[in-house]
Parts: sequence; C-alpha cells; structure tokens
Amino acid sequence: MSIMDKIRLRQELGVWPSAATPPEHRPEILYIGCVDARLDPIDDIGIDKGKALIFRNIGALVRRNESATSADSVPPSASIGAVLEFFLNHIPAAPAQVKHIIISGHTDCGGLQACQHNACGEHDHYLPLYLDSLKSVRAKVMAEAKIKGWNDADILHALEKESVRQSVANLLTYPVVQRALDDGLLEIHGWVIDTATQRIAEMNPATLEFEPMAERAQDKNPDVRAGYG
Repeated sequence: MSIMDKIRLRQELGVWPSAATPPEHRPEILYIGCVDARLDPIDDIGIDKGKALIFRNIGALVRRNESATSADSVPPSASIGAVLEFFLNHIPAAPAQVKHIIISGHTDCGGLQACQHNACGEHDHYLPLYLDSLKSVRAKVMAEAKIKGWNDADILHALEKESVRQSVANLLTYPVVQRALDDGLLEIHGWVIDTATQRIAEMNPATLEFEPMAERAQDKNPDVRAGYG
C-alpha cells in the first residue's frame, strides 16, 4: 500500500480525533526546525497542539535580515521575517509569561552534509543559493577541523552546532526580535536534537556551548520531573 493510499484509508475509516472544535490556538513557542522527515516537532518537543508555531526549512536556518533590492522585490529573509512579526506582534502572550523562539538543528542533517561536502548537483539551482548563507560557518568549521584533525563525523557535529549559533545571532538582526528581548517578553533557545534518540542538546547562552538538556533540567526544574514519572 502506498503512502497516499494509507492517507486515504485513514480518512475513509475516520481515524481522527472526535472533538467538535479544534484545540485553542495560543502558541507560546515559535519552533524553527529542519524539514527532515524523521522529525515530528510536536512529539519531539512534548507539548500540546496549539502551543507552538512550526516553521521548517532545510537545516533550520535563519537568514540575516535583508532589505529588498527594489520596490517590487521580496528579500530572501521575508518569509522568516513575516513569521517573526506574526508571532511577536499578533499572537497574544499568556498573562505574566514570555514567549520563546527555538532554533532546532539536528544530527545526521542532509542539508548540512550537502554544505559540508559541497554536494549540490548539476541540476540544483536554488539549493546552492540557499546553502550559501552557511559559507562563513563552513569556513570556520573547516579551519578548526584542519587544526584539530577532525573526521567527517566530527565536522558534521560542529556544523550542527555552529549553524544554530549563526541562526540565533541572525535572529537579533530583526527589529521585532530585538524589541521583544529589550522589553523582557522573549527568550531565545538553541537546540540540536539527536535524530535517533530525540535527546536535546541545548546551547548555554553564556558560553554558547551545547549541554544535554536533561542535565540542565535537573538543576533548574527538579519539581517538573514528577510529571514524567
């Protein structure tokens, strides 16, 4: 049975929630992740439907804020810029709570492997243009790899982290993000999810190093763990 046949059979059999109304749409998180088909952001994060906006692209990249080159042109950053404005300007925040933006890379990322090996094909036009935004990231990682003698796996892991660092930095080039931070209404998080285990490594904002979220959570939220026992 093909995947489309399975989808149609699910509709025929009525395999869906029986609720008469959709869940409340009150997102507290904007999750920026990769298009990788092995990832399910809602399940991987472990939150209820209606609580996160999901924005996905190849590699979970956030481009720098760019201006249009002419009155009728659309800059490459327009899509993510519009999402940021929608989330921060038009989604009401819960009382006494901040909003969260998560940049979530992952291990074994095909987009980053293409960047690592310059593996775009002769018929690719948009993919190399898209991955060009990682040019400085790749140069930095490759220079360090040469000094430290890294293998391909080491290089890919470094690219995973460095691309998230760049995307977090690029978020700050958007006025709507900077304003929300200045007003104390927003927190930004950098993640790398292990595609096999769904364990999350979280970027420490002070050191920019990635640490297992489970270890940080034990220190910060000891009472929350009771809900997962």
